[in-house]
Amino acid sequence: MERDEDYLRWLDMRLAQFWRVLKPAGSLYLFSGHRLAADIEIMMRERFNVLNHIIWAKPSGRWNGCNKESLRSYFPATERILFAEHYQGPYKPKSDGYAEKGSELKQHVMTPLISYFRDAREALGITSKQIADATGKKNMVSHWFSGSQWQLPNESDYRNLQSLSRR
Repeated sequence: MERDEDYLRWLDMRLAQFWRVLKPAGSLYLFSGHRLAADIEIMMRERFNVLNHIIWAKPSGRWNGCNKESLRSYFPATERILFAEHYQGPYKPKSDGYAEKGSELKQHVMTPLISYFRDAREALGITSKQIADATGKKNMVSHWFSGSQWQLPNESDYRNLQSLSRR
């Protein structure tokens, strides 16, 4: 990667996936060079609860053989390790937008089906109790007949719902 911004953008996409697959009680160790450690920690805080910024001092290494007078800056004698857990704060962590776009698309694509089910129920005057009795599933009525958390009924439940229109 040519620039720091390119690397940070690449890492941010990886952090989104780490957040997605990390279990709620999971933790993450991320190694970093000294130069970008602050930028990376700030970026991590958008998705994770950073618990520690560990500085690993390396008392012996290549830097001992450097000509200090010829260096423009100090040679890094440390590595950084950022230790974080899944975000537990009051706000939703940063998102790459994938889940939101998927939800919007699902809502748009499913709107005709949602309307079909809702309109049929209203036209037939079927109550939630009648639906629960016909399918044996009292907690699914809101999923089949409302826009939030909408779910398509399985084939067996759909046949039972159709039987209500024949009464």
